Amino acid sequence: MRPSLADRLVVYLHGTPGAPEELAALVPRPRLDGLELVGLERHNLPSDLSGQDFIQAVARRLAGLAGDRPIHLVGFSMGGCIALRVAALGSLPIARMDLIAPAGPLELGDPAQMAGGALFRMAARRPSQFRLITGIQALAARFAPQLIYRALFSTAQASDQAIAADPRFQSILTEILRGGFGPGYVRDMLTYVEDWGPGLAEVRCPTHIWQGDRDNWVPPALAEATGRALPNLVTHYRLPEQSHYGALKTALPRILEQVREEVWEDA
Repeated sequence: MRPSLADRLVVYLHGTPGAPEELAALVPRPRLDGLELVGLERHNLPSDLSGQDFIQAVARRLAGLAGDRPIHLVGFSMGGCIALRVAALGSLPIARMDLIAPAGPLELGDPAQMAGGALFRMAARRPSQFRLITGIQALAARFAPQLIYRALFSTAQASDQAIAADPRFQSILTEILRGGFGPGYVRDMLTYVEDWGPGLAEVRCPTHIWQGDRDNWVPPALAEATGRALPNLVTHYRLPEQSHYGALKTALPRILEQVREEVWEDA
């Protein structure tokens, strides 16, 4: 008889701009077999939190969700940054962490090679100007989200080209973008451009990286550098012909299968 998976919690940390609903756009019915998969919405945390206080608040929310259960963190894109910073606190029982196209520390990569690199540099060097630009983006996304969608995917590569053309994906992502440039977006971006690279040495949980080799949002070189800085990297999966969202679509079912296998082996 297979053991129950109810005592394991998988928490998904979404990208930016993004929301937990982005999972439904790519993996509408993931196979769970009783495993609980929760998408953590962090943008509804108090707006006066920033930096490390924000990371602590995310950790407290995770602790409340998990109770006594071990946590399996799955961080996609900017969610990878949040996952890494939460794991570095060392305060949560994280049994495993999977990073899909993770936004590693800027100092480990070249922002010029990243889609959105100019915005990252602006957020780091001129935060007031960044907030102004974001306000304009928010207005455009509210009234013309399709324009923002087309701009966002104008440089889509490899698998992301087909994904961007999928009507279901377009519908869900367009709705996410409509409200995706609010205070939570600004906070994620400003948190990301902080100097948090040294904290990678404190990430002790077993970690797996899943990276598309055609990703132009998070270049493979950044994922490689992030992996080298982690003291307990188990596997770095290189996904051929996958870009950003393609990596998420490919990796998540495999991650859930691996988690199920781990639980059954431990029982």
